[in-house]
Amino acid sequence: MNRKIRVWFGKGSWKFLNEWKDNLLSLSDLLDNRKQRILNTIRNSEELREGAIEQLEKARARLRKVEMEADQYRVNGYSEIEREKLNLINSTYNTLEQLEITKMKPFILNNKERLIKSDNGFCNKPYKEL
Repeated sequence: MNRKIRVWFGKGSWKFLNEWKDNLLSLSDLLDNRKQRILNTIRNSEELREGAIEQLEKARARLRKVEMEADQYRVNGYSEIEREKLNLINSTYNTLEQLEITKMKPFILNNKERLIKSDNGFCNKPYKEL
């Protein structure tokens, strides 16, 4: 039931129909242009999205690498700190030991002299006096 309806507006109606037809064509062109711009925007957005995803994946890979290096530095750093701590403890112990020896030397020498004197006195006394 496809019927064509023809409307006649009287004198000058052809001019009106031609203008109307031209306006429809212009509108159609405008819509086509708008559609193309939208499609181009979508394509550009997709390309930008893909680029952003690529950059994000690269950044994640770099982050994983840096995290692994940081863990390695941390482990090595803790080991180094432990070694330095042990060295410091040993050095301090040795220093304290030397200080203690140095501090005791006069006392030891003094006592040694007393012992030598008392030994000499002991040996010089007759057996009966002991």
